[in-house]
Amino acid sequence: MNEHIDLQVLSSLFSKFLSRPVVIKSTERSSLGNGQETWFVQTVDGDKYVLRRTAAAGPLEWTDRESEYLVLQQLHALGLPVPRVHWFEPQGGLLERSYFVMDEMPGKPPRQNVSEHHMFQLGVILAKLHTQTKTQEQPVSAQVHFSQLLINVRARYTEHFLALDPLSATLVVWLEQNLPVEEFLPVRLWGDPGPHNFLVEGDTISALLDWEMSSVGHPLEDLGSAFWSCMGFVETSVVRNGYESITGSINISTLRWCEVLAHIIRAGQARDGMHQFVIGRSNDPILPAMGLALVSANLIRAACAAWDTIPHTHSTHGDSLDTTAPEDLLSAIERCIANLNSITNQDRWTLNRLKIAEAVLLGLHNGCSQVSLNQLSAALELSNAEIGGILETCCRLESFGESATMKPHRQILVDQYSRQRDLMEPLLSYFGKTTSTSVAK
Repeated sequence: MNEHIDLQVLSSLFSKFLSRPVVIKSTERSSLGNGQETWFVQTVDGDKYVLRRTAAAGPLEWTDRESEYLVLQQLHALGLPVPRVHWFEPQGGLLERSYFVMDEMPGKPPRQNVSEHHMFQLGVILAKLHTQTKTQEQPVSAQVHFSQLLINVRARYTEHFLALDPLSATLVVWLEQNLPVEEFLPVRLWGDPGPHNFLVEGDTISALLDWEMSSVGHPLEDLGSAFWSCMGFVETSVVRNGYESITGSINISTLRWCEVLAHIIRAGQARDGMHQFVIGRSNDPILPAMGLALVSANLIRAACAAWDTIPHTHSTHGDSLDTTAPEDLLSAIERCIANLNSITNQDRWTLNRLKIAEAVLLGLHNGCSQVSLNQLSAALELSNAEIGGILETCCRLESFGESATMKPHRQILVDQYSRQRDLMEPLLSYFGKTTSTSVAK
């Protein structure tokens, strides 16, 4: 990972694009987020900017900086609290990868100090965004829109996620079986709303950041994503109340559908980040660590929203797990490895899933830039045919709809993933201390 940008190069670029002499005093890369590179830039005159550059690899490499730049330009003109952008270089020029420069916004990340007041404000802000950015006057079919959205989700996440993960694949079938049917007016979506992407000054949200996932769609897509982001902080009803204070009552079944989708997409992003590390395209240990911590946690939340299923928490492990909050990432990894080594008497499928997790954790613990292919091969003893059989059976059962024959396989899946989520608790605790256990950008 390149942790340095030449100050003379930056001074030259800023002077060129701002049409005045600029001398850069310092740069610092943000430690938050793992989607793109975010650099804080300060001039000798005390002016502060942010340089947003496309990451070399990661879970959001399909996004582009030009779209994000143009969205910020539009929303700033509407008076929303987003940064003013200055320029965009599509090929990156001297900085090698595409980037844009914007003003640094006032405020600080809320981290664990998110209040109900902040989340109520988030709902209000989303409602105002949507009411100001309707893209057409004629309503469109939600069924058609969401059908295409699921096609896109399958195209993006099947190879390294949905095709290998029975719970995620089964939940996508549930989404396909329960498509919303109302009509709606498309709006501009933030795409990734939540406390991980806003700044606060006291009780006020002062800035809305990271618009790389912005698109045009159903307004409740944003509210479902906000529900994903606030779990572990406040009740989701707080965000909804803020939203409805502007819009009036919303369609609860459509919101539930969008909440399930938001969790699946974040799990897919976390798995993609893990894959980038495993194949050696990134040496950032945060990517696989967050993947191991968050995939099961997000899928369990999706299942609870879709099926009203309650996972078993810690009951299968007794008091043997170390659940104290680790001080650093290495400690979290070591505790996860110890948890894995304490497990016996699991079925073949669960044991192989845990072996895969252990292979990645050991690679991280040993400081490897990528996981040993031999180590992974040993971990992946479960054949594709066996995984495919489990996945196919669960998806076929789900396609039958809401019937009594459905419920046993749902609970079995949730319990399997709950066990892995429990074993990754040290990593969840670690990320909960640094940002949010919901974050999977």
